[in-house]
Amino acid sequence: MAWEVKQVLFVAPTLLLITTFFTHLESPRWLISKFRLTEAEDVMLDAAEINNFPLQNTACLIQDLKDVFAKAPPQVTFTEAQDHLLSGVSIRKHAFGTFALYFSLVYALRAVNMLTVMRNEPRVKQAAFVVTLLWYPAMIHLLRKVTMRKFIIACFSLLGVLMCLLSLLITFEATVVSDVFLVLAKALSAPANVVFVAYTLELFPTGVRGTAAGWVFAAGATGALFASASLTLRKDMHQHATLAAAATFLFASVLAQRALPTDTTAECAMISSRRESAASRKVMKHMKSSLETPATPRLN
Repeated sequence: MAWEVKQVLFVAPTLLLITTFFTHLESPRWLISKFRLTEAEDVMLDAAEINNFPLQNTACLIQDLKDVFAKAPPQVTFTEAQDHLLSGVSIRKHAFGTFALYFSLVYALRAVNMLTVMRNEPRVKQAAFVVTLLWYPAMIHLLRKVTMRKFIIACFSLLGVLMCLLSLLITFEATVVSDVFLVLAKALSAPANVVFVAYTLELFPTGVRGTAAGWVFAAGATGALFASASLTLRKDMHQHATLAAAATFLFASVLAQRALPTDTTAECAMISSRRESAASRKVMKHMKSSLETPATPRLN
């Protein structure tokens, strides 16, 4: 069986996931956090019936929640960023955005990997391995200072530039220089892939996270399929065109990232904790300075 047919067979079952957008129930935890107790009750009772869990126990639990909310409604407030992340319209927009982005990233990643194999140069593979290992600590350090979205935008932009340069270098048969840029592109695309997967998993609420991740990976598999097909049909003639297409996809993805939020839910929590820590440090500093200040002598 040809590899193209195998790729199609692997990707085709993911089309069944489209039904989950219409049939998947929302998470009761999320519904309760939004004070939609009636909908949460329906979901919990359906889940209890499916899992053969005693309905009376579920009903008692729901009634206890209603009593707690009636006596003292929880004062839960969401920041604008968190509310944006949890809205249904935003979730759909984020989903389509991540599909396009991961398609572009995996397209470029597969093109770079296949070009490395076609070169059959051990030094290129070894250099790419070493540079990638060195790039991972730098990635961890950068993620402590910037959000994942900013990191992804920077990686996509740099990869787009590298793809453009590689396309030109291959056209003019500059082998040595193209090998250097190939190593850089390979070293940059692998960490970008890791960060993007982590960003995707943190972007979506628990109820739709699995479905969204499955669709994102399907989009990536489709990108790999297109890159493999474009390079395999005519190896020598289509290398520069494949790289140029990868650069176009990556630059378009940078523009598409405007639809994605600046911070994920986890990053919102981290930012909030950092602000609280900063405020605590200021209070402690003030207390320390007040204790160290010598008392003013009283005049009789």
